[in-house]
Amino acid sequence: MTREEAIDELKYSRDMCYFDPSTGKTGKPYSEECERMAQALDIAIEALKNEIENVKITNTSIQPEQKIGRWLTFDEDTWECSECKNLFTTLEGTPKDNLFNFCPCCGSKMRQGSIEILRSGAE
Repeated sequence: MTREEAIDELKYSRDMCYFDPSTGKTGKPYSEECERMAQALDIAIEALKNEIENVKITNTSIQPEQKIGRWLTFDEDTWECSECKNLFTTLEGTPKDNLFNFCPCCGSKMRQGSIEILRSGAE
């Protein structure tokens, strides 16, 4: 059942709350219980309509392009993201060893084997 079909079923049930079986006519709710049920069904219908609209908005929103970066290092424990230039320190190993597949600051995905060792000073 789709959400739209569920809304139709809920509307039908709500409409039945306004049906008086003794007269066979529709109008005001048959009883206080039916009135409360109709109100609850109206709330459920509205919530489901809002959910459908939110799904449509989410599915059509533009996602930003994923940045791709690499880890740069000047020494064995200080690492720089090539995209945002933020520095990170590892206690042991490389960012890859520590499962840093993304920059924790800017979210850039790090290329496989993308550690570049930079040397400071002239040779």
